[in-house]
Amino acid sequence: MRPSTRAANPTDFHFVSTLSVCSKAPEKGFRLFTEYDAVPEDLDENYYIRSKQEAERLVVAARRDLANACIHRTGNLVFAAEGGPLQFNIGDNAFFRQIAAFLRLGVAPDDSHLWLCHVDVVARGLVLLASAADLTNETHHLENARRDTLATFVTAAEGVRACRFDAFLERLEKAVDEAEMDAALAETLENFKLYRGVSPQARARRLEIVSARTQSLLARLGLVWPPPMAARQAEMLRQAAQLFSRPPLAKAARGGRV
Repeated sequence: MRPSTRAANPTDFHFVSTLSVCSKAPEKGFRLFTEYDAVPEDLDENYYIRSKQEAERLVVAARRDLANACIHRTGNLVFAAEGGPLQFNIGDNAFFRQIAAFLRLGVAPDDSHLWLCHVDVVARGLVLLASAADLTNETHHLENARRDTLATFVTAAEGVRACRFDAFLERLEKAVDEAEMDAALAETLENFKLYRGVSPQARARRLEIVSARTQSLLARLGLVWPPPMAARQAEMLRQAAQLFSRPPLAKAARGGRV
């Protein structure tokens, strides 16, 4: 049964955040990050994530003065389910750049999950949640209910294989001596936070993000997540294969790695 909807109210405020505000997993113990949880006390070192965390705190504080101030934490935004072009500035997208790095390296770890959140479906879900009369001052987790693996997505491209994380680390070690892998290696070391020589896998298992409440609300409002879009996936992989394929600069010009 669909709830009634209300007309737009000037005191309604809806902030689009990111699920990454959960920040890093704890060094000890286990943390469950739900729609009821505030951002961690210690803000993230990543500037983008930190800005979202600080903004969420401001929105929560504003609930004292506004009739309705909602937070919508989104997952990994990708191409629209209805078709159309990929993101215009896709080369700046962190997920796309890591996909490109996997293609360049020829391997991807087999134990990472992936939630593809089509931008048009997320927008539709946000509007449905914002229009529901009985949902005020809420925090929602807008992510795809379908759980796929990163390796399945990447290995759809020719010449890429899935491997255990230890084998993945061995491939990265070999790439250190391959000049043409510089960009892909730097991207991966940064994204997996490997510069400190610590594997992220064990620590990642100490954090779980859940969205069961939001998924239930969206289902009640009639939103259904679409199956994988093969044509859009193929186009993303095609463009990703070209990102780090440019000839490397001369070693003298490259200088040391960051």
